[in-house]
Amino acid sequence: MITVDFAARTLADLVVPYGPDALIGRRRWRVEPGSIEWSDPGRVRLLRDHVRSAAAGWAVELTEHPAGLAGLFRIDRGPAGDRVLAQAGDGTLSGLSPGLDVTDTAPDPARPGVHVVRRALLHEVSITASPAFTRSSR
Repeated sequence: MITVDFAARTLADLVVPYGPDALIGRRRWRVEPGSIEWSDPGRVRLLRDHVRSAAAGWAVELTEHPAGLAGLFRIDRGPAGDRVLAQAGDGTLSGLSPGLDVTDTAPDPARPGVHVVRRALLHEVSITASPAFTRSSR
């Protein structure tokens, strides 16, 4: 569930859960704990629906938890940022979705047809109405 702080212009939620799989493209994916890397959190942009020209803010903090990778994001000032905050607060934008460059995968031995992300670079996070990983949404 996205937590919105209108006064601070921030939102927080799970970016990607560890454990459940999601259908992305034509493949099922599961992300292993500790598999996601990033440089400076401030360089990780928050986009609308993975559209690079629709930046809405940036990561203030990215934190690994047993449940998954969580993020706190500062939202841009102005009408576009106001709309993101309002839609996240109303639940229209209901979850976060990681933009990953996957560099190492393996088949999941326990779940045939599922690919396990063993290493990936986080280059952006998107706020969306339909996140692929359902545990990263309401």
